[in-house]
Amino acid sequence: MESKVFAFLMETPYYKEYGKNMKDHDVHCGRYNGYVGFKANLPKTWQSGEPIEADVLDKMVNVHGGITCDSKLLATTAIIPLTEIPKNYLSYRIIGFDCCHAWDTEENCPISFVKEQTMSLLGQVIEIINNKKL
Repeated sequence: MESKVFAFLMETPYYKEYGKNMKDHDVHCGRYNGYVGFKANLPKTWQSGEPIEADVLDKMVNVHGGITCDSKLLATTAIIPLTEIPKNYLSYRIIGFDCCHAWDTEENCPISFVKEQTMSLLGQVIEIINNKKL
């Protein structure tokens, strides 16, 4: 039985710390980041902290700012589901991107943009899973 692939958003930790007054703190970031969870044996990313395979997953997907997260979630992590989330989602590998790059703001990375990018990442991961012999 194939594992579920799912998508969700999380609020940027900096956003809660600085609120909407990012410019007053010389911090640039959007409010949300996007993530995809899966259990397939895909190549690692630069963010995984492990030895990297030749076909790095970073090079296989196209998403805002590139992959900036490759890990598992903590039980205390608050997520905003975009698709159905499996009950055992904490056991899934999570990759994602953030909107904390230079000049990212809530205005130029609104939630609609982050959702669009996250759903695109979801589609790309599903395509990679379906086309690889895992």
